[in-house]
Amino acid sequence: MGVVMRVVGAASAGHRARLERPAVAGRGPRVARSIFCALVLVVVSTAVLFGARAAPAGASIAPHATCPSPVQGVDVSHYDGSITWPSVKTAGISFGYAGVGDGATYSDPTFQANYAGMRAAGVTPGAYLFFRAAQDPTTQANNLITALTTAGFTSGDLVPAVDVETADGQSAATVLANLQTFVNLVQAHYGVPPVIYTAAGFWDGTLGGSTQFATDPLWVAHWTASCPTLPSAWGTYAVWQYSATGTVSGIPGTGATDLD
Repeated sequence: MGVVMRVVGAASAGHRARLERPAVAGRGPRVARSIFCALVLVVVSTAVLFGARAAPAGASIAPHATCPSPVQGVDVSHYDGSITWPSVKTAGISFGYAGVGDGATYSDPTFQANYAGMRAAGVTPGAYLFFRAAQDPTTQANNLITALTTAGFTSGDLVPAVDVETADGQSAATVLANLQTFVNLVQAHYGVPPVIYTAAGFWDGTLGGSTQFATDPLWVAHWTASCPTLPSAWGTYAVWQYSATGTVSGIPGTGATDLD
């Protein structure tokens, strides 16, 4: 669950590395789990909706009032196969983030179909890129922007996200410096910073609890049925990925869908 931030006025080997996810509470080995009463722990608000480059208030974060929120979402990549988005919508899913790719070199072959499918089905679409600190951050930012331009990114879509869950063999200082380059480029293009996906264990442990991005929207990963533990730099979240073992009609497989 989370605060689905839409854009309110637009300018314009890949997947979540499941074996590299931070070993923190709620993100350990997958355990069979249902869609948890169909409540995706995501507080979707206009905060994550992309508005206008010149209207940062349209992409500000509104603290969630309750936990969980009744707004449901998913995040997907090519690992989820061919998705029937009208069925996903009927299952109660309101928004989704689709993987653009992994780092600077891998483009997810399902991204364009997923983005178009979400929009056509009435599921608010978003895009995320799996960040590789050892690869050129400028190329990664441009890959995200190019993919969204091709997808017809527009007002009302979700603010783009960057998945930060591995140091990729780099020091914390290098990860943060390269992430800053990525964030600056995305923000310069859209007028708002990207949503940062991470977990408390990784951010506070590997990255030392950096406050460098504390004012940027947070997509927190914490696989739990109770309220999530946030990285120490943030006081609220925009999106909460609460499970990686969901089952949603229209998405192939059982117990393998990321729920937000």
